[in-house]
Amino acid sequence: MNTIPEPHKFDIRPDVNLLLQDVISGKKIHDKFLDTCNKYPTSIAIQDSTEKFSYQQINIYSQALANLISSRKPNKNRIIAIYGKRSAPLVISILSCSRANFTFAVIDSAYPNEKITQLTELIDPAFIVGIDTTQDELAKIFNQYNQNDLISVSIKSLQNLVKNSHQVEYSELDSVTNDVAYLLFTSGTTGKPKCIKTSHSPLVHFVDFYKNTFNPEPGHKFSMISGLSHDPVLRDIFVPLSVGAEIIIPENEIIANGIKLFKWFDSSKITHTHLTPQMIKLLCAGAEGKKTLPNLKMLFSGGDVLRADIPHPLGILLIFNHIFFC
Repeated sequence: MNTIPEPHKFDIRPDVNLLLQDVISGKKIHDKFLDTCNKYPTSIAIQDSTEKFSYQQINIYSQALANLISSRKPNKNRIIAIYGKRSAPLVISILSCSRANFTFAVIDSAYPNEKITQLTELIDPAFIVGIDTTQDELAKIFNQYNQNDLISVSIKSLQNLVKNSHQVEYSELDSVTNDVAYLLFTSGTTGKPKCIKTSHSPLVHFVDFYKNTFNPEPGHKFSMISGLSHDPVLRDIFVPLSVGAEIIIPENEIIANGIKLFKWFDSSKITHTHLTPQMIKLLCAGAEGKKTLPNLKMLFSGGDVLRADIPHPLGILLIFNHIFFC
């Protein structure tokens, strides 16, 4: 009979006596990324299904896009909707919005049209950034917006932007103070999702907590499979980019297939991952008799109750002392 090994016994709960002002640092969520670029410019920062990108490349691309965004004057708020799927350009766009002092919200292009419209109306963004979507496609989806308010982003467009950067009308990126870093959406279980404004401080604080508690290192490989409109995906992005680690991004079809997902975890040599309990079950179901993922060091779970009835084919019980619920 299988038994669950006893977890590591150390207290990682936050200090409830710590005053909020002691947590707020004034740092932006992209600051540690910029520090990391200086330390590890040639290290791989992101790998998606098409290619790999170094920290230096991501830095250059996100700077160029941030300059372009800053050159366009919003006629209302400083909110940008990033529309697309998991990819390196999506991560670059998030960094760019933060660097340009805009508030961003990610809208998954896999959502039904009705939900995309609902979320867009909810946040009323000044601009739409479309990931791997043409200008004409964006105009059809977001037909209430002018062409100048739509920005199509792909690796090719970023390369052209860097190449022709002398043509961009640069603005001072620090000229505007914007305390709201990003917008998150509730699940909408009541019929209509709500929007949550979030400052830079909680994520900055979480990254520091993660680094100090779990010691991620340069070269570690983090999966990016969390839902795009919810906060765990920002942990998938900003923790590795703050320590010189690598973000590995699978294609969407892999995430929905347990067998493909397990093979991807194994071949990608994922060391750190954030999964819901349901995703853990899917991963286990795809193990097909294999006992463990030898490279997996840390598995964090949240969003639902983590029960002890997780199936055993993955050998999840063998690494259960490295699972943390947060």
